[in-house]
Amino acid sequence: KTCADNGVACTGTNKPRSNYNTIIGDTVSECCTPKTCAENNFDCGADFKRKAAFSTLIGNSVSVCCDPKTCRDNNIVCPAPFWVERPTFDAIIGNSVPECCTEKFCPDFVT
Repeated sequence: KTCADNGVACTGTNKPRSNYNTIIGDTVSECCTPKTCAENNFDCGADFKRKAAFSTLIGNSVSVCCDPKTCRDNNIVCPAPFWVERPTFDAIIGNSVPECCTEKFCPDFVT
């Protein structure tokens, strides 16, 4: 009998295989396939962003579906003229001025 004939339920983080109605099977592993992060409607939360391949990655976890947000992702603004972006601003995982910016001191203003 086919997966459909056997009434195999693909629930939770699984979905029916593309040939579910025609393949022979009676178990979830035979009839179902894992969903992608997008199909699972996975929420990365406030401190993470969706990975570039979010729609094609198979998973349902932060480690698989998400990347930590950088200073740029968090729209951190370094208050001029006393703070400037750190040299690696775009790569730094952070969400505050001290994490993302470098403080300028008096000698930095001398010309």
